[in-house]
Amino acid sequence: MTKIKFAVLLILSLCILLIYHFVISIKKENNYAVIDFQVENFKEALSKFKGLIVKRNKNYILKFNYANAELKFGNYEKAAEIYEKLLQNNNIGIILKSEIYYNLGNIYFLEEDYEKALSYYKTL
Repeated sequence: MTKIKFAVLLILSLCILLIYHFVISIKKENNYAVIDFQVENFKEALSKFKGLIVKRNKNYILKFNYANAELKFGNYEKAAEIYEKLLQNNNIGIILKSEIYYNLGNIYFLEEDYEKALSYYKTL
């Protein structure tokens, strides 16, 4: 009986360790991608964020970072699409929403759709 308890405890411990490692790994990869973004290595950051989104599709911070990389890379339509989807998420805080509205305003300003840009700036 003690062998069974030991085996169950060992399996549970390994599962917890694997889950913890996975979560820490995602966070580290996100941090490396953010560093690439900060030093204006947008192509590398974009690639890393795309890979992370595949692993953690529901993480809105990763999606926000990915949209920011798309924006900096000049992919305005893709960035706007991601930002718009993020605004539909009720779990996002007001600070992140305000950044999304600001970025959407910038996108439409760059595309010379000033009326739409102004509407996003006013939403702030």
